[in-house]
Amino acid sequence: GRNMFNLNYLTSVNGIQAIVVLVIAIIACFFGYKSFKPIVAIICFFIGLSVGLTCSAQFINNVTFNWIIGAIIAVMLAFIGYKVAHVGLAIWIGYETYKVASQVSSNFWVSLIIGLVIAIVVAFLVWKFKKPLMIVTTAVAGGFQIMTSIFTIFSLSTIQYALIIWAVGLLVLIVLGMLFQFGTNKKTVN
Repeated sequence: GRNMFNLNYLTSVNGIQAIVVLVIAIIACFFGYKSFKPIVAIICFFIGLSVGLTCSAQFINNVTFNWIIGAIIAVMLAFIGYKVAHVGLAIWIGYETYKVASQVSSNFWVSLIIGLVIAIVVAFLVWKFKKPLMIVTTAVAGGFQIMTSIFTIFSLSTIQYALIIWAVGLLVLIVLGMLFQFGTNKKTVN
């Protein structure tokens, strides 16, 4: 028979990380909307750090000063992201959009302008539809990571029909996660 519980793996650093990721994924899938503020604050911190370092490096050739600017912007964006999570969500999605949209040109300024325009439009759309988008996004991301973690922890990727089992499990988790979140957030969801 197949031994699904490899104690050596589960007690290794990778196994422990997989279990922690699974727990976080379950929280995201079923409680994503309610736990969104701290998640957005952490993400906004790293976005602020990246933006601060990148932009300051364009004008100032001093690594220490660049890190100070990056840290200041990181803390400011984390604070904004936590206090006004919906603004943080718009910043996050706008930033991710910018990273893709800014690749259209090798010229820094052309990429900057095109990337910013597209990012602002997408960030506005995210702002407009924030609550349902947060619920759907966290249910999908959480469901995806739950299935990936389960398949990793129990070494299921080699079993027969693994992809079908994974896809069906993902769809079930997405639906259950969305139903649970919409059901428990009736007063707060438009």
